[in-house]
This record gives sequence, structure tokens and C-alpha cells, in this order.
Amino acid sequence: MTIIIMLTLVACVCYIAFEKVKVTSYLNNVASRNPLFTIGTIALLACWVMTGFVYWNDGNLGPLSCKVRVILGIIAVIAALALYVYILVFALPKGTYTDDNVQSSLATEGLYGMCRHPGFYGFTITALAISLLIGSGMGFVILMVHSLLNLIYIIMQDKYYFPVYLEGYDEYKKTVPFLAFWR
Repeated sequence: MTIIIMLTLVACVCYIAFEKVKVTSYLNNVASRNPLFTIGTIALLACWVMTGFVYWNDGNLGPLSCKVRVILGIIAVIAALALYVYILVFALPKGTYTDDNVQSSLATEGLYGMCRHPGFYGFTITALAISLLIGSGMGFVILMVHSLLNLIYIIMQDKYYFPVYLEGYDEYKKTVPFLAFWR
């Protein structure tokens, strides 16, 4: 459990530091490469793998047979990861999470035209799919705590970071809902 907590903390620190570096680069008009989001994501994925190793099939998810659960879990994880990668990589301008471009662009089309943070859904669906695959009540709890931490992170992005380095974000907030796909 200690390694899971440590990896979670590393991921959280990297994500917040990523935003701080991005804001600082924008305010100082300096473009640079920022690997912190990638490092945080690797730490989070390592945490999810460790959760699977530690809590694999502890029997707390009910009567679903192991074989059926694993098959459904693998299918769900692949579909959820595809959705999440699409939301964070292909639906955003290139370099959003790797470059501290002085002129960061605001995505306002597609999913980002309906909801300011569709990545929350991709993250949570991925966490639920991994929970199904792991087959553990404790794994489910850990992954839902990660979803709550992700929600806190996107609230911070929405309130403190994006308005600084995404031009037009305050106007975008007036027309596009925070999480709901409807107004």
C-alpha cells in the first residue's frame, strides 16, 4: 500500500508542478519542453499496475466469475484507454501536455465544445474499467480516490491555471459547461 500512496503523491506533485511551470513559462514569455505531465502519468499508470498486483481478485466485487470478469475487464480497459487517449491527445492541439508554448491554444471544438473537461470522464471510465479487471473492492476504492483527486486537479486547472495561459478561457467558461454536456 505504501508504494501505491507514494506513486499517487508523485503523480499529484508532477501534475501541479506541470501547471506551475506552464503558467511561469507563459508569464515570462518563454517556450520550453515540460515533461512533468508525462512523468505524472507514468507514475499514475505504475500506481494502477501496483494496485492490480497488490489487490488482484480479492473477491470483493461480487459473484462475477473470474474468467468473465477478466474478459470484460480487458475489453473495457482497452475501450476506456482509447477514449481517454483520444480526449487528451487527438482532441487537443498538438503539444498541449508536452510543450509550454507561449501561445497556448484553446480547444473549443468537438468534445471540448460541449464540456470543458471531458478528460474527467475518460479518466473515471478508465479507472472503473481497471477496477473491473482487478476484481477488488480495495482496488475500486483506490481508483475512485484517484478520480476524486483528478476532479480536484481539473477544478484547479479551471479556476487558477487555464485562465492565465489559455487566451479566451474566461469567455469559453461562459458558453461551455464545466463537466455536463448540456447547459
